[in-house]
Amino acid sequence: MKNNGVASLRNTFITALLLMTVLPTFAITFFLLQRFTVIQENEQHENIQARADSHSLKTQFALSLFQAEFKQMAKDSEVILAAYTGTFADRARQKMQALTQEYTWLSGLLLVDNESWTMSAQPTLLELIDTHALHSVYKQAAQQKPTTDVYFKLIKSASLMAELRSKAELKTVAYRSEHVLVVFATLWMTDIGKLDEYSRRVGTLVGLIPVENMAADMSKTLDRIFLESLSFQDHVMIDLNTTADNDIDVNTTIVLNGLNSPIEAIFSRPRELVFAAINTLNRQLYWIAAFITCGLMIIAWLIIRQLLKPLDGLNQIVLRYIKRDFTPIYKPLPFIEIQQIVDVLSVMAEQIQTDHSELEARVTQRTEELIQANSELSNAMNKLQQAQDQMIETEKMSLLGQLVAGIAHEINTPLGVCVTAGTMIEDKLKKLKQDYENNKMSRSSLDLFLQQMDEAFSIMLTNLSRAANLIQNFKAVAVDQTSEVKREFDLKAYLVETINSLQPELRKYNVEVNIACDSPVVINSYPGVYAQILTNLVMNSLRHGFGSKSVFYQINIAIDVQKDHIGIRYADTGKGVKAAQLERLFEPFYTTLSNQGGSGLGLNIIHNLVYQTLKGEIDVSSEVDQGLVYQFTLPRELK
Repeated sequence: MKNNGVASLRNTFITALLLMTVLPTFAITFFLLQRFTVIQENEQHENIQARADSHSLKTQFALSLFQAEFKQMAKDSEVILAAYTGTFADRARQKMQALTQEYTWLSGLLLVDNESWTMSAQPTLLELIDTHALHSVYKQAAQQKPTTDVYFKLIKSASLMAELRSKAELKTVAYRSEHVLVVFATLWMTDIGKLDEYSRRVGTLVGLIPVENMAADMSKTLDRIFLESLSFQDHVMIDLNTTADNDIDVNTTIVLNGLNSPIEAIFSRPRELVFAAINTLNRQLYWIAAFITCGLMIIAWLIIRQLLKPLDGLNQIVLRYIKRDFTPIYKPLPFIEIQQIVDVLSVMAEQIQTDHSELEARVTQRTEELIQANSELSNAMNKLQQAQDQMIETEKMSLLGQLVAGIAHEINTPLGVCVTAGTMIEDKLKKLKQDYENNKMSRSSLDLFLQQMDEAFSIMLTNLSRAANLIQNFKAVAVDQTSEVKREFDLKAYLVETINSLQPELRKYNVEVNIACDSPVVINSYPGVYAQILTNLVMNSLRHGFGSKSVFYQINIAIDVQKDHIGIRYADTGKGVKAAQLERLFEPFYTTLSNQGGSGLGLNIIHNLVYQTLKGEIDVSSEVDQGLVYQFTLPRELK
């Protein structure tokens, strides 16, 4: 038996127990573990930040200590004399060597005179390096006033770093950078032992600290945290780009006296190292919670299964009733409530048997009544369809009759002219005969007679040809409308013929018909249907769209040729219709001229012909006082 989407009572009980006991416990455990993880993450982040700050302070302290010793060396008289006269150059080089050995990240020291020539260097090979990248430093040192201050300047030079790596024997592998932290101090010679306005500048002491050396020195003392990048004024000097998206990153700064902005450092530590122990504990607690949940679900299932056993017996009784076995069953069941349900079902089964017999008799009676009513309804529908077909055919014949009347009126004029010309010929012939018999016929009278006969016959031929063309166009259109025969024809020429057959009606109005088509369009379809559609559209425009006969109107027909289809756009410049009328335009018997004899079948006939006979589509649009526009989409080859 299908449950039709109804939930099981057993499953409902188990789900309720799960929602009320197991899931809240699991949710609380999950929440507490998440909170514990967040607290540990914050503590670890603070711990890493503190360690990173400590490393930065150590580096800052080492640089400050170096700055003090560098300043002391810049005031040393032997160093000043070595830069000025070359005296004590060996002693100055020994002191420079001691300073470079004390600070491993210091790649070299340069002793430069006022002309920017290197007087001494440590290591000695640095005397040969190209100092073009340091000219800005020399220039800045030359502009300083007498002072013993030490300045820092960060420069970027790939060529200088290449020479330092080769001549200073740099062995850094992990970090690569083209930036150099330049430490410099101006050397002053004074006669009185202190600087004053008479002190003389004799040179510059320059220290070269590659940023990659500084980064390597900072990384030596790091314990399970990693230096990721060093930057200065938004310029990245070192970027290892090894951090993952979920690593813990902290920022710290190194502030140096004499450097206008701090150096920013980013340290990181992989999250898996930080939370390895916490994640292990969380996984163990999750497994414990999962086992407890599974145990509780099994216990709940066993308890509910025992409680729902009586429902199986009740289910068997209901299944028998479903199979139309309504024999009352009084089977004892454990619970009073379920037993009451069984008793009620037994009573209902007895009542169903009684009602079933009555229902069968009633259904038989109603079936006979429905059969009779259906037969009457079918006959009424057939009669209605016949009446509608007859009205449609009457409407078609009515239009054809109007065409006949118009053509008859149009033919009457040329035929009347011909009759008048014939009468005149008869009179002239009688007079000529009389003159001949009386011997009164002259050459001039004969010439006049022949001239008059020529004019009369010309008038008769012209008017007879006009009448013949009218009859020929009407015959072609009328035959096609009364006999639905599929054939190939030129659509543009056929539409012109149809318009010509409608000239008697069109002359009653001041209307101009334009047919736009680039070339002849040959299609295989029912020409009579096209004539019927165009006739109904034109007559509908004349009757409904054009009001005053003195106003100038236009009917524009455009033919758009596609590969397998043709599009015909029919538009008039009449008064159009409202939106509410546009929705009902193709309904049968709907007309806006019901009080003037309109049948309301013209556009309905067009709709049926387009969709049923021509297998095409039609769309209509209109605005009040802007005319009606019909858009037809029809197949070129009608299957």
